[in-house]
Amino acid sequence: MRFPGSAQLAVLSEAEFEALASLHFAMTEVRHEWGTSRAALDRLFALSDHAEHLDDGVRFTFRSRALDEVRRAAYRYTDAVEKVMWPCVSAYTVLGVAVLELVVDGEVPLSDQAVAELAEEPTLGQLHAALSVPVPALLTARGAQSVESAQQRREQLLARVEGVYESLADPMLPSPLNREQAAVSRLTEAQSEGSDALWEGLLEPLVLLAGQTPSDVAFHLRQRG
Repeated sequence: MRFPGSAQLAVLSEAEFEALASLHFAMTEVRHEWGTSRAALDRLFALSDHAEHLDDGVRFTFRSRALDEVRRAAYRYTDAVEKVMWPCVSAYTVLGVAVLELVVDGEVPLSDQAVAELAEEPTLGQLHAALSVPVPALLTARGAQSVESAQQRREQLLARVEGVYESLADPMLPSPLNREQAAVSRLTEAQSEGSDALWEGLLEPLVLLAGQTPSDVAFHLRQRG
């Protein structure tokens, strides 16, 4: 995903352009590290399983024990990378949708303060609201088939966000949240230690959505002429 140049996004304010660009490259570079860490984790799972098979019934099991420890460390590292990645991806999504909506509607740019606020990790409610903006209202320059495909992907994302609300309301949690409480929560703060990541299933599709949004702004401007 290439980030459009300043000439292609000339209607954006300096703050909008700089924040979107910074979030784009932060997301892109951390995403590469995420992919590398997951590949290493997959490899270590295979090596650990093989070592356990070879060590089954033998007296000394140093190999399987060592690989198991490395695998656990790799798992913790992957989790840490995801926790760094989530604020970048979610903020990029929310800010990008807000900017695209203003450009399509012909409204004035966001204030510098609003940009700074939207460039931080959003609450679950803010993310839900951004994903709820009707796709046809955002992609007015796109063809019907492209809009339909984007709408389907958006509905899948919204379904996954609903799954996060349900996860946060789980009565087995130490402090379950009702919908209102969950809506004002940030996932990096609401994440319970030892539980599945709340952003699981959201990261990859949001990376694609967020990364595409500046290009949608540029495309709309070209079509508008």
